[in-house]
Amino acid sequence: SILDSFEKLEIVVFLHGRGDDRRDTRSIGRHLQLEPEVVVNTLADLVEANILCAPRGDDTGWWFDPDSPWATTIDVLVELYTDDRNELMRLIRRIALQQLEPSLRSRIFVMMMRRRRGAVPN
Repeated sequence: SILDSFEKLEIVVFLHGRGDDRRDTRSIGRHLQLEPEVVVNTLADLVEANILCAPRGDDTGWWFDPDSPWATTIDVLVELYTDDRNELMRLIRRIALQQLEPSLRSRIFVMMMRRRRGAVPN
């Protein structure tokens, strides 16, 4: 999944709404309250996935690429994020669970059922 972390989602949503208004790494981190290292690594992942465009050399500003092959998908995700964050979080959680190994999925399911019944997990 290209947006496999909350940090990636937050950065994409933040930059998506900025249009041509480019943001440097520090302002992104400050606005989203993320550690600089997290911002740098996340931005690199998003550029590699062809979602964001990188500044040339001096960190003068990152921006969402409206010509990205993911642009339409990102538009829908941002709209869903804006309209119903809880539904988007459920969707992301469901996708993440589908990507887990079947044995791990089973263990998570058992733990969730125990928790619902009030049993103490082992």
